[in-house]
Amino acid sequence: MQVAAGPTAHRDVRSLFEGLPRAANARYRAAMAEETTEAALKREIYLDQVKCSFCGKRGRDVEAIVCGATPDIAICNECVDLCGEIMAEERQGSTPATQ
Repeated sequence: MQVAAGPTAHRDVRSLFEGLPRAANARYRAAMAEETTEAALKREIYLDQVKCSFCGKRGRDVEAIVCGATPDIAICNECVDLCGEIMAEERQGSTPATQ
């Protein structure tokens, strides 16, 4: 049986445990907790390693970070906001009358 990744994966797996004795449900909950803990640990390690290519802040020090094709290419939410502000200022300054 193939189970898709993502939120639906847990629903598919949960359906296998419906109607089983409580011991089986307890094993399922323990397995899900372990998976969640492992995923959280991997995320923390990743956020400690990845840095914004523009400001140099680590992923753990910003609200969000987006990586490109490799973790070596990344931009944080703060730099995205700053770029948006710069582009908005440039658009205001480049009206047809001033060109």
